[in-house]
Amino acid sequence: MDQHTFVRWAQENYEQRLMDPTSDRFEDAHYPLNRKKGNEVIPLHRLDHAIQGVWQSEEEGCVCFFAGDTKQALNDGSYWPLGLMDAWDLYDKWTGRSGSAAGGRTWWHQPETGERRLFAEDPGAPWEKGMGLDKIQWWHHPKTGKRIKAVETPGPEWLPGQGRGPNRGWKWWHKPDTGQAELFLENPGEGWVKGTGRSSARWWINRESGVTALAKERPGPE
Repeated sequence: MDQHTFVRWAQENYEQRLMDPTSDRFEDAHYPLNRKKGNEVIPLHRLDHAIQGVWQSEEEGCVCFFAGDTKQALNDGSYWPLGLMDAWDLYDKWTGRSGSAAGGRTWWHQPETGERRLFAEDPGAPWEKGMGLDKIQWWHHPKTGKRIKAVETPGPEWLPGQGRGPNRGWKWWHKPDTGQAELFLENPGEGWVKGTGRSSARWWINRESGVTALAKERPGPE
C-alpha cells in the first residue's frame, strides 16, 4: 500500500459516485511529489487529501500533512478510506508517536455518530469500547445504484444493503454528445451508449457563472 494505490482508489470512488472534482469539497493535492519538490497537483476530496498526506510522508520521508486535518479525517465516523488502520499507524509515526498502541491506548467509538478515537483510559459516556464496526452497514440508492457505508441512513431515499438483489442488472449508459451518465436496468433508448463514457468526457467550468458540465468537447467559448 502506498500513496499511488490510495489515489487510484480515491479516483475510482469519484467516478463510481459521479462526484464533481470542481466542487468546493475538493482541494488541490500535491502529487506525486510534495509541495516543496514539485508543483503538480490533482483534485482530491478534502478527507482523501488529508489521508493522502500520510502516505506521501512515508514515501518522501518527511511530514506532508496538517496533523489537525488528518486527525479529523481519521476520526470521521462516516469516512472509511482504503487502508484506514495503516493510515492511523503512519499518522502516529509522523506525529511523534510510536504506533496506534502507544501508551496502552485502545479504540473507542460513539454509537450515534460513528466517531472513533484512541484513548489510554475509559473516556466515559457516550463512548463505547472498540471501533464500532458492527454499527457500520451498507446503504444503497435504488435509483442511482450508488453504495456507501454509514452508521445511519444517508437520506430518505436510501435503503439498507448493497442493492445487489432486486437491483441486479443496473448498467451504466451515457450520451456521447454531452457526457451525461446514468444507471438503467434497460436500454434507455436513442442517444444513449452503454458504459460511463468517462474515457472521453471531461469536466468544464464556465468562468463567468461557475456552472460546471461534463462533456467530450468544449460546451462554448466561456
